[in-house]
Amino acid sequence: MEKDGLSRADQQYECVAEIGEGAYGKVFK
Repeated sequence: MEKDGLSRADQQYECVAEIGEGAYGKVFK
């Protein structure tokens, strides 16, 4: 369950990082 959640979140953040790296990139990386 934890792995699945992280995998899904990783994909979402990755996509957002491409659009707005400053917002999520700094918060989650």
